[in-house]
Amino acid sequence: MPAEYPFQNPDLNTETRIDDLLARLTREEKIACLSTNPSVPRLGVRGTVTWKAYTASLWRPGEWGKDRPVPTTTFPQAIGLAETWDPEVLREVASIEALETRYAFQSPRYQRGGLVVRAPNADLGRDPRWGRTEECFGEDAFFNATMASRSCEACRASILAIGAPRPCSSILGQQQ
Repeated sequence: MPAEYPFQNPDLNTETRIDDLLARLTREEKIACLSTNPSVPRLGVRGTVTWKAYTASLWRPGEWGKDRPVPTTTFPQAIGLAETWDPEVLREVASIEALETRYAFQSPRYQRGGLVVRAPNADLGRDPRWGRTEECFGEDAFFNATMASRSCEACRASILAIGAPRPCSSILGQQQ
């Protein structure tokens, strides 16, 4: 299927594709892309939503896949994965989740899911009153960085290999 617009041509470099897409968007479409549904039907752009990872890669808060569950691999929460003390385990988990997330998004059978995976969470779990310490790898900064970077490296490798989700969406936005 030939590309109708240059931004749809995977043979062009990323910057060229992004520049072309942005030039074609109206001001209203650009603003709408900042919402929870960044689709642009006029240009054939199918938006994606944000999905939680590790504990179940393809659930969306509030829906939990009840209407049409997508079978995926379920892993322990981040704090449980951290108890392995093995960064290579995180690399394997992230690789599997990247593949499953892309499959569910593009599969004609499911056509759902999102390509913004919110994992890993590289926050430090130093205070249990935070209430979400199970989402991080613990309280040691070096250990967190090691585990999170292995996860991100695996996601990035999957991006290059199969066009999987963008890594580290939440690692950059937490505790600024």
